[in-house]
Amino acid sequence: MLLAAMIAGWLLGLVMHEAGHAAAAAALGLAVQRITIGSGRLLASLRCSETILEWRAFPWAGSVHVYWLRESSRLRRAGYVAGGSVVNFFMLVLGNLVDDHSPLFDFSFGFVLAQLGLLGVTLVPSMGRLDGKMFPSDGLRLWRLLTGIEKRLPGAGLAYESLLGVHCPNGVPDVQRSKAAQRVLYQIAKGELADLTVQRAAWAALMRELARGNLKTWEEAWVLDHLVTSALTTGEPMLRSRYDGWSARAIVLAPQITTLSGSRGGVLVELGHYQAGKQLLQKVGDEAPLFDVFMSRGYEAIAEGAQGNSAAAASALVKASAAFAQLPRSVKNVAMMTRFESESTQQTVSLA
Repeated sequence: MLLAAMIAGWLLGLVMHEAGHAAAAAALGLAVQRITIGSGRLLASLRCSETILEWRAFPWAGSVHVYWLRESSRLRRAGYVAGGSVVNFFMLVLGNLVDDHSPLFDFSFGFVLAQLGLLGVTLVPSMGRLDGKMFPSDGLRLWRLLTGIEKRLPGAGLAYESLLGVHCPNGVPDVQRSKAAQRVLYQIAKGELADLTVQRAAWAALMRELARGNLKTWEEAWVLDHLVTSALTTGEPMLRSRYDGWSARAIVLAPQITTLSGSRGGVLVELGHYQAGKQLLQKVGDEAPLFDVFMSRGYEAIAEGAQGNSAAAASALVKASAAFAQLPRSVKNVAMMTRFESESTQQTVSLA
């Protein structure tokens, strides 16, 4: 009876411990990415909104992952880390309320021992291993946070403002973000990966965010621009079927943001509206970010070539090539440069 109570208490305590982390994160404004119970082979998985719930083969430990943002203070993060142990403490108190003469006393005693075990394992500052990866215990995380050792956030969290700034009128994101902001950053970062399966999952998640209609204006413009740019650079059918409407919507949301003019101009050129596309592309000056210059001058070269302006096409292509030379040699960038060179000259030759 005691052993069964300890096992049941451990399992229930573990589930409630991770639920405590998730509840604390939600209360503190941190979006939960994944809740995992156990280690080893994945037995079941469920997506609830944008949170993934996992149950694995050996339920002896668990984890909760959240999406960080730059302004997450140490105390805010400490509250999230402490949430699991707070729940176990209250479960310990409840277990001790059972009377010694109650028929449930033996079970409650095993239950209490399990909660004590969980509190000891999680609060003792130490490093553990879960599925081959080293991770700090809650106690070690709390010690690092409260003593100031853990100050910096992951690079993705620190990059939020710089990535989003180009889609804001003053270059600085509004301090009032939507609750989806952390998820958006994560999915856009995933969308930059080379694996097409991962990219498609990220694009689908971003489309779900758009469908919910909860994004701030500049966040929506950012998501739309990312999806449109991905459509242009990958040719993915699931994106190309909607990139005309997306790019038009982005321009309506933030007509003063030149990077959106470049994206919309590229779409119009692909759709054969060369003059209209060229007018938007020319709004992106040569002093713009390198990738914007590369894409805008490249599509401008295609448009000029299609209209028979070989000299203008060659000039735009030179500028695209100069920007390309300063960009990382990613598969997408190389493919786009090859395409710009091919299509701008082919259009001119066919007209001649």
